[in-house]
Amino acid sequence: MSAILRKLKNNRFFRSLMMLSTGTIIAQLLAVLVSPILTRLLSEYELALFAFALSIVNTFQAGINGAYNNGIVVEENERKVRALIKLSLIVGIALSVLIGIGSYLYIVFFSKDNYPALLIAVFVFLTLLSVALIQTLTAYNNRRKDYKTIAAVGVYRSVFQNLGNVLSGLLGLGAPGLLFSFVAGNAAGIRRQAKEIKPEIPEIKAIPASEVNAVAKENYRYPLFTAPSYFVNSLSFSSITFFIEALFEFRLLAYYSMSMRILGLPLALISANVGRIFMADASSEYNKTGTFKRTFTRMSLFLSAVALPMGIVMFFFAPPLSRWAFGPGWEVAGEYIKILTPMFLVRFIATAVSPGYMICGKQRTDALLQGLLLAASVSAFLLAKWQSYPIESFLWAVSIFKSLVYLIYFFMLWWYSRKTRAIPSEGGTV
Repeated sequence: MSAILRKLKNNRFFRSLMMLSTGTIIAQLLAVLVSPILTRLLSEYELALFAFALSIVNTFQAGINGAYNNGIVVEENERKVRALIKLSLIVGIALSVLIGIGSYLYIVFFSKDNYPALLIAVFVFLTLLSVALIQTLTAYNNRRKDYKTIAAVGVYRSVFQNLGNVLSGLLGLGAPGLLFSFVAGNAAGIRRQAKEIKPEIPEIKAIPASEVNAVAKENYRYPLFTAPSYFVNSLSFSSITFFIEALFEFRLLAYYSMSMRILGLPLALISANVGRIFMADASSEYNKTGTFKRTFTRMSLFLSAVALPMGIVMFFFAPPLSRWAFGPGWEVAGEYIKILTPMFLVRFIATAVSPGYMICGKQRTDALLQGLLLAASVSAFLLAKWQSYPIESFLWAVSIFKSLVYLIYFFMLWWYSRKTRAIPSEGGTV
């Protein structure tokens, strides 16, 4: 056993993963510990309103930089990296403004309930603005393999957000308190993330518009394929929030959001961090050998070994644990967890290796498959509306349809990982 531990300790992948995961584990455990307090301090409506506002952010945040932040990780030319940093921030600021305005107009003209439109729009704008900066800095940290910083700032943000939520509940600030403690938490750690890049800021500012435009054209695949893929993938999940709001009682969003919070833990703890390491390692293998099958196989086996026992626990014990943790009535959230567990296990694996589509230049295929995920959500919605299904049947349809799409997504990438690179069939620079 000691020999195995020494081997793992000396393995670069596991060292990087543990460094990233340690901070994320602390952050997510804090969120879990705070959740039972929030369900007792805040009403179902307040938690549902927070979930609704956050779903708008979740729809757009992954692609808020036009996906140009991905180029910061893989670009070899340092001059171009600085241009990509500037471009990523410009696109992020512009899109944050547009989406903030758009969310206000959507709530005023299309929402069926009387939500505080201005409050939510300001929250959306400020949160997306902070996300645009964070994703740019995280990409730079990832490029430098500064996983210690990435892990540390995750803890900072979780502490500020979760303790701010509890304080808001104690002070009776309700949904506005939840929203702006989340914004304040996002700002925590930005200074530390920017420490390494700070000496380069004058050079980044000095990059002329012509170079920024040239880099934007050279990396056109990111906004043309990767960012829409992120958007469609996010919308395929956040749309479920909108569908629940349209089909069922608004308060059910509180139970659904809590189930998503618990199911999202493995994605945040392991899958997202493995994805960062996978992107760096698979890119390196692909550049050297023309394939990334070794990295893909190693990561997939590791994720599968983690997913199976985790899924068994969630499927069989979620309802009683939810009642015990969150209070009487909250076993409903546990039932939702049980229903959605199969989908999240497949997603857990597929999400971590998804950068492989970008590495091998198959963004169009990725975008098509993300479109199928959205189609799965829409199909479940139409079926539930047509048959007047209860919410449990709607969620089962979502779980089954999306599981099938994620399996297709994973096995197509498995096939691409084994194809030897020649001239990229879809052309352009990745």
